[in-house]
Amino acid sequence: MEQVKDDESVLISEMNVTGLPPLTVSYQIFSVDEAKQFLVCRGKISLFIIFK
Repeated sequence: MEQVKDDESVLISEMNVTGLPPLTVSYQIFSVDEAKQFLVCRGKISLFIIFK
C-alpha cells in the first residue's frame, strides 16, 4: 500500500517476478468501498493484500 488519499481511496503497487518485462511495478487505485474488502497480511519483509 503506497498511499491513502484524502477521500480514503488507496494506491496499491505490485511487482510480479514473471511478466513482460519481469519485475515491472504497476499501480492501481481502489475506492474506499473496494478497500474495505481487503485482507491485509504483514510479513517480515512484505505486505500482502488479498482481495476477498
